[in-house]
Amino acid sequence: MKTENPIYIPLENVDSEHCALIIDKGLDDVKEISSHAIELNNQRAIVTAKKHPEEAVQAAVTQIRALGYDVTTVKQTFPVTNMSCASCAANTEATLNNQVGVVKAEVNYANTSAKVEYIPSLVTAQQLKEAVQAAGYDLLINDSNKAKESLADIKANQYQNLRKRAIGALVLAVPLFVIGMFFMDMPYGNYIMWALSTPMVFIYGRQFFIGAWKQAKHRSANMDTLVAISTGTAYIYSVLITLFPNFMHQMGIHSHVYFEAAGIVIAFILLGKLLEEKAKGNTSSAIKKLIGLQPKHVTVVHDNGHQKQISISSVKVGDILLVKPGERIAVLSLLLWIILGGENGLSQGIVAFVTVLVIACPCALGLATPTAIMVGVGKGAERGILIKDAESLELAKKVNAIILDKTGTITEGKPQVTAIKWFEEFDELHQNILYSIEKSSEHPLADAITEHLKANSQFLNGITIENISGQGIEGSFDQSTYIIGNELLAKERNIETLAAAKNWIDKQLEAAQTVVLFCNDKKVIAAIAIADQIKPTSKQAVQQLQKDGITVYMLTGDNEQTAKAVANQLGITEYRANVLPADKAAFAKSLQQKGKIVAMVGDGINDSTALAQADVSIAMGKGSDIAMDVAKMTIISSDLAKIPEAIHLSKNTVQAIKQNLFWAFIYNIIGIPIAAGILFPINGFLLDPMWAGAAMALSSVSVVTNSLRLKWKN
Repeated sequence: MKTENPIYIPLENVDSEHCALIIDKGLDDVKEISSHAIELNNQRAIVTAKKHPEEAVQAAVTQIRALGYDVTTVKQTFPVTNMSCASCAANTEATLNNQVGVVKAEVNYANTSAKVEYIPSLVTAQQLKEAVQAAGYDLLINDSNKAKESLADIKANQYQNLRKRAIGALVLAVPLFVIGMFFMDMPYGNYIMWALSTPMVFIYGRQFFIGAWKQAKHRSANMDTLVAISTGTAYIYSVLITLFPNFMHQMGIHSHVYFEAAGIVIAFILLGKLLEEKAKGNTSSAIKKLIGLQPKHVTVVHDNGHQKQISISSVKVGDILLVKPGERIAVLSLLLWIILGGENGLSQGIVAFVTVLVIACPCALGLATPTAIMVGVGKGAERGILIKDAESLELAKKVNAIILDKTGTITEGKPQVTAIKWFEEFDELHQNILYSIEKSSEHPLADAITEHLKANSQFLNGITIENISGQGIEGSFDQSTYIIGNELLAKERNIETLAAAKNWIDKQLEAAQTVVLFCNDKKVIAAIAIADQIKPTSKQAVQQLQKDGITVYMLTGDNEQTAKAVANQLGITEYRANVLPADKAAFAKSLQQKGKIVAMVGDGINDSTALAQADVSIAMGKGSDIAMDVAKMTIISSDLAKIPEAIHLSKNTVQAIKQNLFWAFIYNIIGIPIAAGILFPINGFLLDPMWAGAAMALSSVSVVTNSLRLKWKN
């Protein structure tokens, strides 16, 4: 259905007719839009959608950003309640993404949160909350502190309620199991089991039926749907057998009841949920140290092993799916049993129907990736490795080339002046000029020089400066020009370096010290030798990285002699000297073009471009805010030895994900055919639904427990 209602998308930094024209032309390529215009004065785009307004907004925002402009949005993370499985998270995510004004929404079942980017002029947080509530869940939109407190209270209450229900169901499950297994022929046995199973199904298991009804109203399904249909079918079938045994016998239906299956499946699932919630609580304890986590879900697994959660409407033929619509498989098995099962076909079909529905619950698959990621990120936080991007945690194991900035990464980042050599007779004015120019600079080497000179120097007013990126600084005082920088800068300015100065400089460079030249526009006035100690753990870290098969590259702005001296001390064979900030990003890109997976480690503003270019970016915690903002990982202690530790953490995390997926898939691949009765024609074996319930519960618990093993790995 076509919509003619205009949608107003607020724009940012569109300050000319030229910019507006670029966006307007770019929107021509957006197939979801029927018409569009740009209002430059109001800084907004006006679009109308061909069919779905929410898709039109999302496509328009994507196109505007691809053109180099942006849209005014808000990014918030909201706690989500009332989710019982991964399908609930998928339903909540689809609901949010279907709201006009939501640019992107991701829901993480493992930590019960929704990360939403939306346009506040089109949709409000309250409207998002109402949409989620209509779908049967809830979104907490209070301010962050209140939301956290509210969520903590809700989780505590839910856990206590779940605990009471699980204990109550298990108490009734014991006599129900004993009678169902060993005393089926006792007088009034069916009625006793009916009495025992009724509170188990409709009191302790009522949340499954409530949840299934809410999902049915929205033409959706989740774990509650599978449990409600399976246990409800077994219960109703057994009630009919109990009340009308003769009639059912005349119809050729076997008179066996399945009250114990209905009740004990509920008990096992409640026990499994209780253990799962307890384990998830342990999982999230370390992650609370972090601000947030980019969520990762698994519902589709591609041939190359890549996992991604998508809406059911995006599923393609050939995809390996998390089993969501399990009832379709079960209905097929039920029909086959009725047609082919002989005189007991219906009763055996009911068993297969119930068992397949129970076994098809997708909880283990839904937990496989998020729990491992959460534990991995939490383990990193405990070890002083803050991981902002879960994708980087997964990708780090593939790194085969790592670029290390020298200053502040390999070295302490605390340079100290070891000597100043004046090549003219000492002049107090020159010392004050040197001090004043460096005082105006923010470079770490400038700080070292000013710290060394401050006791005997005076700041001069009237100094003007200009930074020369990657080479030094130029200053003017009393109509004279001075430069402070490296030898390359002096050569570019055709400044004479005396033989005596050259000999002194070479000796300092051979000792792995950095030399800064202080010159006027004709010759070198003085040279300053600066030492920056190599961190005690740097050599060990480099050796470990090389042992892991990773090629280590060192980049530095220092000259060849200093770079070589430092590289030799660390055993690094690949290094680059006289590197400008822009060269670092270009070098990272050149490695990527050769097929390398590149990690960049740096600590300064000059490293930010290279950090952004790298596949995995790691900042030192004592470095600049910009570097830490760009990087996906931060080493709090600035200890280089944490880098191989982060890579090993990545390997362990990905290994846990693969193990989780393997066991979750094996559970479904083997369990569903057995539940459907594939072994019955061979040996007469038909899996009891209550054991299917136990297996389903244990599969989720085993996935979470396997993820928790990461906490205890070194």
